Amino acid sequence: MDNRDKKHANGIWPRFESYRCSHPQGAGYALSPGNPFKDWNVSDRYAHQSEFKQHRTESHQKGVQMVTALIKKAKMDGLI
Repeated sequence: MDNRDKKHANGIWPRFESYRCSHPQGAGYALSPGNPFKDWNVSDRYAHQSEFKQHRTESHQKGVQMVTALIKKAKMDGLI
């Protein structure tokens, strides 16, 4: 693993694109151009649930669902 990949959710979204573009089958694994974690910070891990805002958590949840679907697809395609 490349040290540049040791990122939190907000930083890894753009890194994925560099891997996707360099893989022959990368076209089938695109993420949305907007990073749903751009407003996330590592300190958010320690925030009390009462501080969570619904619109932020919905955006993060959609991002997780997108990544989960890509992982499932990659497994079905035999890439991982």
